Amino acid sequence: MKQKSESQLFNEKIEFLENQLHALNKKINTPKKIEWWKKNIPLTICLIALVSSLIFNVAILRKSHFKKGSDFKAEKIKEVENLTLAILDVFEAGEYLLPKPSMDILGTYNNYRREIYVKKIIRAMAQIDHKFSTNIYGIVGKQLESEGQFAEAIKYFGLARENARNPISRALAFRELGNIYGLFDTKIYNYDSSNYYWKQSLITSDSIIGDKKYYFKGYAYFLRGQRSYLQGYHDNAIALMDSAIIEFEKMSDYNPWKWESLDRVDGFLEITE
Repeated sequence: MKQKSESQLFNEKIEFLENQLHALNKKINTPKKIEWWKKNIPLTICLIALVSSLIFNVAILRKSHFKKGSDFKAEKIKEVENLTLAILDVFEAGEYLLPKPSMDILGTYNNYRREIYVKKIIRAMAQIDHKFSTNIYGIVGKQLESEGQFAEAIKYFGLARENARNPISRALAFRELGNIYGLFDTKIYNYDSSNYYWKQSLITSDSIIGDKKYYFKGYAYFLRGQRSYLQGYHDNAIALMDSAIIEFEKMSDYNPWKWESLDRVDGFLEITE
């Protein structure tokens, strides 16, 4: 026999108490019984006390249940935050492994850890009604994308876009949606959707202040150029890379991102020659 959940038991207890209150109130307010109540004052006082007690018990139950629910929600929010930090630690550890092919086993181990953490995050998110940081949704989406769960990844990139509170977060969310819809050999490939979100990423980037604006726009052109080249549109890819260079060159000469970005474009162009 399936056991009832704590929430079901709580609701049943509330319903039982409220039914008792309804029954007692009905007896007290029945006109035909008024004379009887006057003749039985002690019993009337006992019934009034019982009604008051029931009202008090219902109020206490609701208050304690609400407090417990609030504590549970706070606990789950903290769990998601801690798991997100753990994922970022794994990403950081993975960067040290990149130049060491002999340590592929550790890379696999870190991938597995990320997968476990993301599953726990998804489970915790499903248990409460709460709007999380757009960055958390983005991290979950990227992990799901790496696992080939594209439809689920789109769902979380969509949540990242809906909950974005600044131009950078919105531009990132639009960029991820544009990239995932642009995955050529997949069921979710949709050129129109990919192009739409890519353009939205560029438009949103215009609201970013300083060198970050040029970096975001340049990187959007760079990623689009890579995708176009892989799909066989070589001339279009070169034109997009030229646009990326124009944006990157607008950055301050003192910004290391400028030279790293330009080197990345040069490296790509050398491969395509």
